[in-house]
Amino acid sequence: MTIPCKNLRMENKISFRHFQKRAFTLLEIAIVTSILSIIALITIPGLLRTRINANHTAVISDLKVFGSSNDMYRPQQSPPVFAPNVGALTAGNIPFLDTTWNTANAVPGKHNYTFTYSADPNGAAYSMVAAPANIMGVNTYCVDQTSVIVGGNGGGAPTGNAAGCTGGTPIT
Repeated sequence: MTIPCKNLRMENKISFRHFQKRAFTLLEIAIVTSILSIIALITIPGLLRTRINANHTAVISDLKVFGSSNDMYRPQQSPPVFAPNVGALTAGNIPFLDTTWNTANAVPGKHNYTFTYSADPNGAAYSMVAAPANIMGVNTYCVDQTSVIVGGNGGGAPTGNAAGCTGGTPIT
């Protein structure tokens, strides 16, 4: 069977035109890109805020664990004293804290917070301050020998020293 040349050319033109209609135009691509950009602009701040809230919750939980660990460490010493440093709580056959606390004072720390421990030389008091290392945290938190966690930001942020925490609002 032979196909006349005229029909073959017509088929090629039809298929070429059909292919052209199936492609996206530059305008259609620009519209889709704009819509996706708008959706991203709406959702990303919410995701960042969720991440910040998760970091705050994790830091508060970690400070509760730290306070409990130091409270368990104290009666096992003779005389009873709080840990002189974080390493005392992470060392030993049965450590009170996991070893991630050894690097918690380096940036980015734990949960994008840096932790700073201060202990009284006599072992009577301590404070652990958690300060945001970057934009993924807002509040500063502190726990001391009273096991009360205080928090705040800006001028109301708590500070800590060897005598304990000062400032901030108690976290329940």
